[in-house]
Amino acid sequence: MKTLTSLTALAVVLASGARLEAQAIPSPYTSQAKPLDSGLIGNQGRQLLTVWSKLVQVPGAASLQLHFAKDSHLDGESLIRITSLLDGNVQFFEDWSLEEWDHRSAFFNGDRVRLDLMAAPGSARNRIHLLSVLAETLNLTGPMTICGPTDDRKPSKDPRVARQNPTGCTTWLIAANMCLTAGHCSSNPKQVMEFNVPLSSSSGSLRHPGPSDQYPYITSTLRRLSSGVGKDWTVSLVSRNSNTGLYPGEKQGDWFRLGKAPTKTGTDKIRITGYGVVYPRNKYSQTQQTHVGTLYALTSTYLRYRTDTTGGNSGSPVIDEKTGNAVGIHTHGGCSQTNTRSANYGTRTERSDLQSAIASRRALKKIGSWVAFGTGCKGSAGTPSLDWATLPSIGRSFKLRYAGLPAKSSQVLIFGASASKWGALKLPFGLGGFGATGCSLLVSYDLGISLSTGNGAGSIALKIPNQGSLVGTSFYNQLLVLDLKANKAGITMSGAGKATIGKD
Repeated sequence: MKTLTSLTALAVVLASGARLEAQAIPSPYTSQAKPLDSGLIGNQGRQLLTVWSKLVQVPGAASLQLHFAKDSHLDGESLIRITSLLDGNVQFFEDWSLEEWDHRSAFFNGDRVRLDLMAAPGSARNRIHLLSVLAETLNLTGPMTICGPTDDRKPSKDPRVARQNPTGCTTWLIAANMCLTAGHCSSNPKQVMEFNVPLSSSSGSLRHPGPSDQYPYITSTLRRLSSGVGKDWTVSLVSRNSNTGLYPGEKQGDWFRLGKAPTKTGTDKIRITGYGVVYPRNKYSQTQQTHVGTLYALTSTYLRYRTDTTGGNSGSPVIDEKTGNAVGIHTHGGCSQTNTRSANYGTRTERSDLQSAIASRRALKKIGSWVAFGTGCKGSAGTPSLDWATLPSIGRSFKLRYAGLPAKSSQVLIFGASASKWGALKLPFGLGGFGATGCSLLVSYDLGISLSTGNGAGSIALKIPNQGSLVGTSFYNQLLVLDLKANKAGITMSGAGKATIGKD
């Protein structure tokens, strides 16, 4: 019956002459040849030295991205440094990160950047070979797909949702190093995710975040389907940032969980968060905005919803407002401002081919995880918290951070092998009988590391050995806080987390 209702609604829209618009926007970028070649340069000195420097300019461009030849090379700890002369933002490349970024830079604001080769002591075969520059020179408009008389989108700051360049779509995280977007947004797989996007200019020209908030797709891992409504998706792994060495999910601190689509048409609410254009263009154009509308119809492959979108929203997460889970990828506009039976479209993430592609991408890079569970108990400065700053992978530092502690207090970071038992003791184990009312030991106490804090918060970084046998190994953490004012026992506890060691 629900399928019949959905098909009837679709037939009404088609009969009305409504057009379905794929909601990418025409690219505002053009490629311009800018050949520069440093040749092979070394440094026989004893300190890092800038041995070659050039100005790269496209007069009048709003932003630039540099494309290097694959014979560019950096010996040892030598660096490429790129600096925007408009805002001073800087990106550094080592040899590994230049390769991971597919020999492309971040996007820089303004029409001029300085390109420097910084040679490490004793290096001999450093080379910068610039081929071309992608320059933003156009300011384009497109069709409206607003569901009703007014555009009801509001500025938002969801850390999981990014702007995709140079296609002008939206993309979003489903893991620390994996993203989804629309299939028609990835005909060119060389895309960059931009987080923490600043406001555009007053006329709507893009402004880019600093290079530390930009991440390229790993093009060899990209999989896509672009066959129209309900058959429009992309999944890709994403590289680490060349400045910070972090994956986007590590820096942003979160990603979406996928879930089942809601089914109550006319009642269930759908949120779309993305980087659509504002008409007429202003400072909010292609910056993050969000709106909640009503689920209108659904089939086995797509959802329809009366949620406002415009060009640039393609690829946005379709979010079930009730659960917070992502249930689709926004792909096509169909709403009009006058037709109350019109709606916009998204591909369901439950599609088996998309789920299979996601699973196969996860298997390519088994990065680590830290999943929180349980709750802490309140102390004199609040409830202690424990979470991750960088994920556990072999050969990398695993960083945990903690907060909500009394000033100048002492703590013990517990490492355990189990969350179900500690010797003969079953977990979780309530500590109320010892005077710590509401507190529980959630993990086995097999190892403890003493910590201290001066301002109620802190962090600890632990290097994971570069041993392949550790991949897939799990352990548990909980924080025990000495807090004499909290209760009779003088302790409080944080919630816990399960860590699984991965491999980049």
